[in-house]
Amino acid sequence: MDQATSLRELYIENEVSLPNSYANEGIVILVTSGKGGVGKSLLTVNLAASIGTAENPVLIIDANPRGTHLNMMIGSNPKYRMDDIVSGDVSILDAKDTTLDGVHLIAGFEELPVNEIRVKESEKIVGDNLHRLSHDYSLTLIDCGASRLENLEWYSAYSTSILMVTTPEITSITDAYALTKYLYTKAVKDLDMHLLVNQSRSEKDSRNIAGRFNLMTNNFLNLEVSYAGHIPMSDMVSESVANQSPAVLQSGADGLNRLFKKIMNRLYTGEMEKINNVREVTEYAEPTKILENL
Repeated sequence: MDQATSLRELYIENEVSLPNSYANEGIVILVTSGKGGVGKSLLTVNLAASIGTAENPVLIIDANPRGTHLNMMIGSNPKYRMDDIVSGDVSILDAKDTTLDGVHLIAGFEELPVNEIRVKESEKIVGDNLHRLSHDYSLTLIDCGASRLENLEWYSAYSTSILMVTTPEITSITDAYALTKYLYTKAVKDLDMHLLVNQSRSEKDSRNIAGRFNLMTNNFLNLEVSYAGHIPMSDMVSESVANQSPAVLQSGADGLNRLFKKIMNRLYTGEMEKINNVREVTEYAEPTKILENL
């Protein structure tokens, strides 16, 4: 039985149970966005927390060269960060912060700005150890924005799939498309790309955005982008930063938790949803005209 078949068997009643995978290579998902401020890092933390457990935690690697301090979102004060790993003070395998039972974190750089040499050193260290890390974890999420495209391009080559995060704003969607096009032209392998709409107005709007996005990537890049799901605008998510705890773990977040679990189900099992219900577009333009009528 191949790995994909085994993973699909885990899809039971909208719940994911991560298997122990020390003998099998786990899944590595790159979470990114075309622009900042779309909630990418918050989503990464909540996606991990929605399915991670003490027995089978999810690993997050903060690969943002400008730092996002993901540790603050899970209420941790990591002993080691990427600075210490690059300096050789500690192995990346021993630098994981385990404050939150279900989420382990390799924290990003603390001293900013980070020069080009240190960024490349961090890439090499992560790359040299990612195979080992992905054996130790069933699921690894790499949080990396587009502030340095070469950095993002490098991590995409090490990932099994890419989760592109956008909001309904036109600038966010067009930037997501531009980044998708960049990764497509630079990719060293076929892209397995999924779109997540954050701060969504409704499920219907999100599906329409995803459908039109896929229409563009199909027409201009010959690339199929699947629909990972949507997360509505939520005070609980934004307030979770101040609470230093993932929103999905807070009291009263059952509905939100189910949404994140549903997204992780699709990503983890490979049962992604294709978008086929977009009304026909007779005039193509890259990409503004297709989007202007959203």
